[in-house]
Amino acid sequence: MNKDQDSFAASYLNPSNVGDPGWKLVATADMNGHFKTDLIFQHADGTVGAWLMDGINLVTATLLSPSNPGPGWRIVGAGDVNRDNHDDILFQHDDGTLAVWLMNGTNLIYAAYLNPSRPADPRWRVVGTGDFTQVGAVDLVFQHEDGTLAVWLMNGVDLVQGELLNPAAPLDKNWRVAGTVDLNKDGKTDLLFQHSDGSIGVWFMDGINLDHATLLNPSQPGPGWRIAGPK
Repeated sequence: MNKDQDSFAASYLNPSNVGDPGWKLVATADMNGHFKTDLIFQHADGTVGAWLMDGINLVTATLLSPSNPGPGWRIVGAGDVNRDNHDDILFQHDDGTLAVWLMNGTNLIYAAYLNPSRPADPRWRVVGTGDFTQVGAVDLVFQHEDGTLAVWLMNGVDLVQGELLNPAAPLDKNWRVAGTVDLNKDGKTDLLFQHSDGSIGVWFMDGINLDHATLLNPSQPGPGWRIAGPK
């Protein structure tokens, strides 16, 4: 990866700590329709909560209703799956099964399995969401244990087509996808990676095809810092 992508500012959130280290930040979404990014947390015991934010400042902390999806279910992303203008929450079970909570704010309306409900190989794990065909769908990005990358192009909860990315893997398998974001504001989903040594890079994408890759500047957030996202 080339080192040519600038960062602009770093800031702590307010408050800067959740207090209980059992809570991990796992996704972002607009949970209350105020067009601001909120933070979704999941506790080690499975409980799900949200910080409703105003920029970097916490407004309200709340549990979702219901607050726990059950043993083995972990949040892997968020987005408006059923296109009702409410962000929904995607889960993957330890056995690979995929499901979505269709939400109205922080309240569950309906839970559904995806179709198909799991990849054939449970070593594929969802590492992010995005719209790779620019049709308003919530597509799923997978990374295999061996580093290979693929995307499920979705229509709601239904798989339309599965594709490997191009290229299908980073050259160094120690690079793992840590998030998805339109970093260069071209309307296309890009992939954020973090190396096992802490370095951060990005693949700027054109659909499922890599346009170019670069390291962020600076490329190291410092010891112990990891990009928050699905794990």
